[in-house]
Amino acid sequence: MAAYTTVSEATEINVKVEIKRALEAYRQRLFFITINGHQPESLEDILVLTEKSEVMFVRVMPLVGG
Repeated sequence: MAAYTTVSEATEINVKVEIKRALEAYRQRLFFITINGHQPESLEDILVLTEKSEVMFVRVMPLVGG
């Protein structure tokens, strides 16, 4: 049986810091996004999102082994 703990207080998030972290990870190609099956080429691409848009965040994991 797994042990579960409850968190009584949510940690406050510094939005500016998290945006910087996400932008840096994107620039380092640690993850990529697709929007409606299309992968934007750069952070400057103009995107049109609707209620039916499908956005996928994919974390890039290096393969281990030889």
